[in-house]
Amino acid sequence: MGTDSDIEKIESYLNREMSTKDERLFLEEVQQNSTLKEKLIKYALASKAIDLSRLEQLRGYFMGVQTSLGTLPDDPFKSKSRLSLLRFLAMAASVIIVIIFCFWWANQKYSDRALAKHFYQIASTANTASPSSEFSNDLLRQGLNAYYLDQNYTAAVALFSNIPSTNEHHLLSSYYLGHCLFRLDRYAEALVHFQRFLDSRALPPFIEKEEVEWNLLLARLNSGAMASDVVEQLKEKIAQPGYSSEYRLRAEQLLDKLESSWRMMVTKTRTSS
Repeated sequence: MGTDSDIEKIESYLNREMSTKDERLFLEEVQQNSTLKEKLIKYALASKAIDLSRLEQLRGYFMGVQTSLGTLPDDPFKSKSRLSLLRFLAMAASVIIVIIFCFWWANQKYSDRALAKHFYQIASTANTASPSSEFSNDLLRQGLNAYYLDQNYTAAVALFSNIPSTNEHHLLSSYYLGHCLFRLDRYAEALVHFQRFLDSRALPPFIEKEEVEWNLLLARLNSGAMASDVVEQLKEKIAQPGYSSEYRLRAEQLLDKLESSWRMMVTKTRTSS
């Protein structure tokens, strides 16, 4: 057996790189070959000596570091000052975690986007059981199925957008297009379609004007409108005689959130950043 080959086998065995079968064959060979057995013993002792030497060097290094820093107490945690510092740091970390959680929670509940998602009113339809059954236009039917059944708003946008302006359902498609864009957080575009639909003054009987105005207000809140302007609009709607009781209740709830201290925390953080 060659010397290089012996060393490779010995290293592989000591480093536990052999398979179970190869290890068994190697040990059988060691038992039969006294020269190989002697090499294995010497190599193992040499490796152990090197490891001990490295450990001693590492110990000497840390002793030197300790000497340069000054003598440390045997048990630093017995020091009252160190205990006080650790307790202070633990309390400070806890306070910071609580503050971060509060900011995160407030942003999840009181940001413009969170309020829009929470108060959004789903699009109306002539037939809630089968929204597309009332219409003959294929694109409109497919778009309604994508919106109501599949909740695939991207596909619905593409379908509604392809309905030509000369089609009798074009104005209605603008209404549903506004809803799909709203659900995709494309509020500025949704605002345009909601406003266009309202300006037409040709609302189908199954669509409430209050619903369109409500989603339009939420879209404005997320399209750069001042929150103070939205607050004034809400107050006007609440005071308006004959305003829908359902949307008056929604307006009161949204107004409470816009004027809450949690909302102030979110807006101040956003302004400072």
